[in-house]
Amino acid sequence: MSLTLNIRSVTGFSAQVVVARQAMVADIKEQLRELHGFPPFEQILMTKKVVLEDQLPLRDAGIDDGVTLFLLLRNSGSKDPFSVGAIFSAVD
Repeated sequence: MSLTLNIRSVTGFSAQVVVARQAMVADIKEQLRELHGFPPFEQILMTKKVVLEDQLPLRDAGIDDGVTLFLLLRNSGSKDPFSVGAIFSAVD
């Protein structure tokens, strides 16, 4: 069985991804890389004001079919997220 997840960013980007129920956050990032070219190390995925770690299984994060995840991209080459406050405002 699979999950369809909605991805949104504060810049207006939106996408849908379909992943296996047993997938991890890293699997979503890889799919976004394949579909849209965003390098996984630049992606920050969040839900409910929580940053999702790459090795976290979706079921452990409480992510179910139809959930919206929020995408924030780091500046290229930086390990620090750009404007994390903006994404928190968008999630409220």
